[in-house]
Amino acid sequence: MISKELSGVIAQMLKPLKGLSLDIVIEGLSGHKVIPFDKNNSEDQKILDTLIKCAKNVKVKVNKNEITRDRPNEIGNDIESFVKEELKNLNFEANTLIASNGNKKSTGYPDIAFKDHNQNINYLECKTLNIKNINTT
Repeated sequence: MISKELSGVIAQMLKPLKGLSLDIVIEGLSGHKVIPFDKNNSEDQKILDTLIKCAKNVKVKVNKNEITRDRPNEIGNDIESFVKEELKNLNFEANTLIASNGNKKSTGYPDIAFKDHNQNINYLECKTLNIKNINTT
Protein backbone atom coordinates (compact mmCIF):
# COMPACT_ATOMS: atom_id res chain seq x y z
CA MET A 1 0.00 0.00 0.00
CA ILE A 2 1.38 3.42 -1.00
CA SER A 3 1.47 5.98 1.79
CA LYS A 4 -0.53 9.19 1.40
CA GLU A 5 2.69 11.21 1.43
CA LEU A 6 4.30 9.13 -1.35
CA SER A 7 1.09 9.26 -3.34
CA GLY A 8 1.15 13.08 -3.11
CA VAL A 9 4.78 13.23 -4.26
CA ILE A 10 4.02 11.00 -7.26
CA ALA A 11 0.95 13.05 -8.16
CA GLN A 12 3.02 16.27 -8.05
CA MET A 13 5.73 14.71 -10.25
CA LEU A 14 3.15 13.83 -12.88
CA LYS A 15 1.80 17.38 -13.14
CA PRO A 16 3.07 19.49 -16.04
CA LEU A 17 5.98 21.76 -15.18
CA LYS A 18 4.10 24.98 -15.80
CA GLY A 19 6.14 28.12 -16.11
CA LEU A 20 9.44 26.34 -16.77
CA SER A 21 11.05 26.71 -20.17
CA LEU A 22 12.28 23.60 -21.93
CA ASP A 23 15.92 24.70 -21.70
CA ILE A 24 15.66 24.88 -17.89
CA VAL A 25 14.09 21.41 -17.75
CA ILE A 26 16.84 20.00 -20.00
CA GLU A 27 19.57 21.59 -17.89
CA GLY A 28 17.97 20.26 -14.71
CA LEU A 29 17.73 16.74 -16.09
CA SER A 30 21.05 16.58 -17.92
CA GLY A 31 23.28 19.06 -16.14
CA HIS A 32 24.08 20.66 -19.52
CA LYS A 33 23.12 24.17 -20.61
CA VAL A 34 21.12 24.67 -23.80
CA ILE A 35 22.72 27.25 -26.05
CA PRO A 36 19.84 29.23 -27.55
CA PHE A 37 19.42 29.80 -31.27
CA ASP A 38 20.42 33.36 -32.17
CA LYS A 39 18.62 34.60 -35.28
CA ASN A 40 21.18 37.42 -35.55
CA ASN A 41 24.13 35.01 -35.62
CA SER A 42 25.12 34.09 -39.18
CA GLU A 43 26.38 30.65 -38.11
CA ASP A 44 23.08 29.82 -36.40
CA GLN A 45 21.19 31.04 -39.47
CA LYS A 46 23.38 28.86 -41.69
CA ILE A 47 22.44 25.81 -39.58
CA LEU A 48 18.74 26.70 -39.75
CA ASP A 49 18.93 27.15 -43.54
CA THR A 50 20.56 23.72 -43.83
CA LEU A 51 17.90 22.14 -41.59
CA ILE A 52 15.12 23.68 -43.70
CA LYS A 53 16.77 22.31 -46.85
CA CYS A 54 17.12 18.93 -45.11
CA ALA A 55 13.42 18.88 -44.19
CA LYS A 56 12.36 19.72 -47.75
CA ASN A 57 14.62 17.02 -49.20
CA VAL A 58 13.40 14.45 -46.66
CA LYS A 59 9.79 15.28 -47.52
CA VAL A 60 10.47 14.52 -51.20
CA LYS A 61 12.24 11.24 -50.39
CA VAL A 62 9.56 10.10 -47.93
CA ASN A 63 6.83 10.86 -50.45
CA LYS A 64 8.68 8.71 -53.03
CA ASN A 65 9.19 5.89 -50.49
CA GLU A 66 5.79 5.76 -48.83
CA ILE A 67 5.82 4.87 -45.14
CA THR A 68 2.70 3.15 -43.90
CA ARG A 69 2.39 2.57 -40.18
CA ASP A 70 -0.48 2.56 -37.73
CA ARG A 71 0.94 5.14 -35.34
CA PRO A 72 2.62 8.53 -35.98
CA ASN A 73 5.40 7.62 -33.49
CA GLU A 74 6.34 4.61 -35.62
CA ILE A 75 6.50 6.83 -38.70
CA GLY A 76 8.69 9.23 -36.73
CA ASN A 77 11.08 6.37 -36.02
CA ASP A 78 11.23 5.56 -39.75
CA ILE A 79 11.82 9.23 -40.64
CA GLU A 80 15.00 9.35 -38.54
CA SER A 81 17.03 7.34 -41.06
CA PHE A 82 15.94 9.66 -43.89
CA VAL A 83 16.92 12.72 -41.81
CA LYS A 84 20.33 11.30 -40.84
CA GLU A 85 21.06 10.38 -44.45
CA GLU A 86 20.07 13.83 -45.69
CA LEU A 87 22.06 15.63 -42.99
CA LYS A 88 25.10 13.66 -44.15
CA ASN A 89 24.34 14.63 -47.77
CA LEU A 90 24.40 18.26 -46.60
CA ASN A 91 27.84 17.77 -44.99
CA PHE A 92 26.75 17.43 -41.37
CA GLU A 93 28.00 14.48 -39.36
CA ALA A 94 24.77 12.87 -38.08
CA ASN A 95 24.45 9.93 -35.72
CA THR A 96 22.14 8.14 -33.36
CA LEU A 97 22.95 9.12 -29.79
CA ILE A 98 25.00 6.84 -27.56
CA ALA A 99 23.45 5.86 -24.21
CA SER A 100 25.40 5.92 -20.96
CA ASN A 101 26.04 2.17 -21.33
CA GLY A 102 27.84 2.78 -24.64
CA ASN A 103 25.09 1.35 -26.87
CA LYS A 104 23.28 3.34 -29.54
CA LYS A 105 19.92 4.59 -28.27
CA SER A 106 16.92 3.24 -30.13
CA THR A 107 14.35 5.19 -28.11
CA GLY A 108 14.13 8.37 -26.10
CA TYR A 109 14.96 12.00 -26.73
CA PRO A 110 16.57 13.46 -28.72
CA ASP A 111 16.68 11.28 -31.84
CA ILE A 112 19.75 12.56 -33.65
CA ALA A 113 23.03 14.26 -32.76
CA PHE A 114 24.77 16.15 -35.54
CA LYS A 115 27.87 18.27 -35.86
CA ASP A 116 27.45 21.54 -37.71
CA HIS A 117 29.96 23.37 -39.92
CA ASN A 118 31.88 24.47 -36.81
CA GLN A 119 31.92 20.96 -35.30
CA ASN A 120 29.46 21.99 -32.58
CA ILE A 121 27.13 19.20 -31.49
CA ASN A 122 23.44 19.84 -32.05
CA TYR A 123 20.47 17.67 -31.16
CA LEU A 124 17.43 17.06 -33.30
CA GLU A 125 14.10 15.50 -32.42
CA CYS A 126 11.98 14.16 -35.29
CA LYS A 127 8.24 14.62 -34.82
CA THR A 128 5.38 13.46 -37.01
CA LEU A 129 1.65 13.73 -36.63
CA ASN A 130 -1.53 12.40 -38.11
CA ILE A 131 -3.09 15.19 -40.18
CA LYS A 132 -6.46 14.27 -38.65
CA ASN A 133 -5.08 15.40 -35.27
CA ILE A 134 -3.48 18.67 -36.36
CA ASN A 135 -5.80 20.83 -34.23
CA THR A 136 -5.58 18.74 -31.05
CA THR A 137 -3.27 19.12 -28.06
